[in-house]
Amino acid sequence: MHRLKYQNRRFIARLLGQLLAEQRVNDREPFPDLVCCVPMHPDKLRDKNYNHAREIAAQCAMELSLVFNPTLLIKTQTTESQSSLGRTERLKNLKNSIVVSPGTNLKGKHVAVVDDVMTTGATFDLVAGLLKARGAGKVEVWAFARTTKQSFK
Repeated sequence: MHRLKYQNRRFIARLLGQLLAEQRVNDREPFPDLVCCVPMHPDKLRDKNYNHAREIAAQCAMELSLVFNPTLLIKTQTTESQSSLGRTERLKNLKNSIVVSPGTNLKGKHVAVVDDVMTTGATFDLVAGLLKARGAGKVEVWAFARTTKQSFK
């Protein structure tokens, strides 16, 4: 994951997207109407050259023949890195920093949100709440990895 996020190894995102899709097929649950990703602020995107969550989500959606909407969620404010923050600090850090794309109608839609790692669940809780407030009927969160409580403070 470190190489994907910090060493520009985009090919890893494609592999992770394929593996995530394979796992989702094995779940035998109904597929979502659309897939989106946790957004990255444009300034950070310029620095990194790509959004790793977007790359994973795009590959996963392609593997499953699902609609991918990379701009459904928009990061409107820069935030500090979350890697050293606990759940409460993460929620505070994220507050008002992500919005659903204006004019989007999600009434009754089943949406999957993709990110690379779920640590405390704060990001997913925030975006799921935003999507449900816009009418989404069901929101799933798909992450390639999940940290343990001992791995963050």
